[in-house]
Amino acid sequence: MSRSRADALAAEGINIDMISTSEVSVSLTTDATARNLPNAERDLRAFAEVRIEKDKSIVCLVGE
Repeated sequence: MSRSRADALAAEGINIDMISTSEVSVSLTTDATARNLPNAERDLRAFAEVRIEKDKSIVCLVGE
């Protein structure tokens, strides 16, 4: 049985801080370190194309 995407991250001790979805993509921020990120990346590649961008920030605006 294959693991879910969240399970792949949880197995490496990575917590999701924020997640954003669209029709074609999922973006998320994590507290991952260089130590546990490579294994999670490998596991996530079983589900989809993976691109990791380090040292980035996300600005989220909520309003009417």
